[in-house]
Amino acid sequence: MKVRELFEGVTKQFTSKEQIDKWCNKVGITGYMINADLSITCSSILLMNQKFTELPVKINDVMTLDIDNCSNLSSFKNFPITSRKIILKDCAKLTSFSGIADRVKSCEMIICNTEITSNVLSLLKIEDLTLERQHNRPKWMQIVNNHLPNTKGNQGIMDCQRELIDAGLAEYAKL
Repeated sequence: MKVRELFEGVTKQFTSKEQIDKWCNKVGITGYMINADLSITCSSILLMNQKFTELPVKINDVMTLDIDNCSNLSSFKNFPITSRKIILKDCAKLTSFSGIADRVKSCEMIICNTEITSNVLSLLKIEDLTLERQHNRPKWMQIVNNHLPNTKGNQGIMDCQRELIDAGLAEYAKL
């Protein structure tokens, strides 16, 4: 595999420790541990100006995941199961939270200059979620925050869905 193929426009998950080591070194991730399942664990990850559409390495556990100006990121595949904080800044193609709860189980999430346009109900499946936005808070976020933490399970999701639809935000009222 050519080095250029390994790093530019990564769209597939890496399948060897060597690939993971090269990528982590390339993007400046330090102090990580590669687990037996080829996921990584570390304290903090800052990814800036990357071209991937999804994280090419499954992240098991991280204190802070800061993704800044990763304009092709469009999926939550390989996001950390547990994280104290996930920061999404300038992720233009990340327009939906569809599938996030399949991966992320607990976190605080901060969104900056990333315009979510649909599918926000999956957020209510994340335990202990805190959702913030720097600058103007859109109506959908105000409604979702009113239902966090979701202690009612599916009923809480349905209540939030009804409120989003009543507010004219049906496109957001999907899992």
